[in-house]
Amino acid sequence: MARFPSTAPARVDVRAIEREVQRLWREVSERPEAVLGEGVAAPVTRICTLTLLAVASTERTALRMTDVIGHLVAQHPCRSILLRLRDAAEDRLEASIALHCGRGAPGRAPVCCEQITVEAAGRALARVPGLIFPLLVPDLPVYVWWPEEVPSGGGPSGDVLRRLIEVADALVVDSGTLAEPVEALAGLAALARPLPRGLRDLTWGRLTPWRDLLAQTFDPEPMAAALDRVDQVHIVSSGPAGTQPVGGLLLLGWLGSRLGWEPEGPAVRTGDQVEGRCRRSGGGVHVRVAGGSGPVTSVELAAGGQDRLVVRLSRSSDEGPSARVEVRTGRGRPRVHTTGFVSFDEVGLLAREIDLAAPDLAFVDSLQWACRLALGN
Repeated sequence: MARFPSTAPARVDVRAIEREVQRLWREVSERPEAVLGEGVAAPVTRICTLTLLAVASTERTALRMTDVIGHLVAQHPCRSILLRLRDAAEDRLEASIALHCGRGAPGRAPVCCEQITVEAAGRALARVPGLIFPLLVPDLPVYVWWPEEVPSGGGPSGDVLRRLIEVADALVVDSGTLAEPVEALAGLAALARPLPRGLRDLTWGRLTPWRDLLAQTFDPEPMAAALDRVDQVHIVSSGPAGTQPVGGLLLLGWLGSRLGWEPEGPAVRTGDQVEGRCRRSGGGVHVRVAGGSGPVTSVELAAGGQDRLVVRLSRSSDEGPSARVEVRTGRGRPRVHTTGFVSFDEVGLLAREIDLAAPDLAFVDSLQWACRLALGN
């Protein structure tokens, strides 16, 4: 569905947000060209499949999230409520509404969805849950999307998070933005445990092509048998220095939980490297995850035995939608080939999480494994 430019936000009375939304829709129904621009003919279709509660603490993040929402509604038409929360001294509570619209198939009416933006600061943060709860669309799932550092303790923002969890079906975060991501994810998983669709992590979503590539590489029988002999795993990720390589740890958690390895935590963390050991049937595995909180860039597995096997999967930013696969057996020359590697932007990642109607059990298992290795629990 082709996208129209979003309408400019219109400031509304916070005491009458729903009334103003309905007024806007009446105007769109009666005079679509006046709201959406010339060339837009009636009727305009209004569709809603969920409520998205998106939370931002900075103007930059709010603008980025608005752009993501504008593209997301083509796949998941929704009422979006963007909360701009600031722990500032001043008391502030303002609201505005806008529309995100897209052209449907030829001969079909444009499809539009509303975005309600609420800006709150100071003592007004306490009023946010009571203000937005009546705006949730009845009988439709509610997704809370919190892409920045998630408050772990008290304070006004932490109180808002806990209140939003009470009405949510899923909590979506991005662990790459968290200061201590593995520990934070463990706390968030406990907080989100009662939710019908559980905790979701966009960093975990970025690992989907890596998991597919590993499964594809070790699918042939001779390669599959080598998994029982793996004794070394080395994962490297990008990202700022000093940040925890959460993507690498989650990918290692997926490998370990799928192959039945038992982590011997806590691992040793030195600078940008986490190093430890785990037990497997017939031996042990030395594991090392290096880099920062950015995307994974390479994965290397080594399997012992008479003909030692080393498999290295890697990709760089200039490789486009492909990855390099290198397989070396014994002292022979490596076999190298490239294969498809499709990554997703933030719109695609969020859409994929919304597509899942139940908790992601593979993510749950991988996170628990990573916690046992990194934290020893």
